[in-house]
Amino acid sequence: MARFRVSLGTTVLDATFARDSNANTRLELSAPSSHTPQLAMLWSAKDGVEKLVDYHARTVSIRKWPAPAEPDNWSFGGFAAEWSDHHDKLAGHDCRRVKLKSLEGGVELAREAGECWISESLMLVLRERIAGPGGTMQEWEIVEVEQKAPPDDVLAIPPGFREMK
Repeated sequence: MARFRVSLGTTVLDATFARDSNANTRLELSAPSSHTPQLAMLWSAKDGVEKLVDYHARTVSIRKWPAPAEPDNWSFGGFAAEWSDHHDKLAGHDCRRVKLKSLEGGVELAREAGECWISESLMLVLRERIAGPGGTMQEWEIVEVEQKAPPDDVLAIPPGFREMK
């Protein structure tokens, strides 16, 4: 499990990341002042399904991603990945830089859309920077990693939430 702070434009949120032994993951974003969950992204490794849980609207949006074609089953959503040999130390862990390029209709575009820094030993992205709409940058970095057992069910959705496909 990792705890970190994320900056999305002018919004700053606290975040937790957990992965279970089946590679299912949960990324939860909370308001720093109240620690109230705002959003959660759940990834089912077996099904290749991502669920976005919106705590305010009490809804769950579902997306299916294609099987990853990257080393060690890394998936980069709507980006093509170019693994580099550039390494850096983040939160005390060796990380490898991955350049992200935009995809349009499944075709890789020449322009770089951002980067992420991956700790291969932790199997965790520790820093990400992505160009958003209108040239805004979305950035975050994990500054502390707390290695402990994840919650019993990282894919749990609170009761009463409506699924939208």
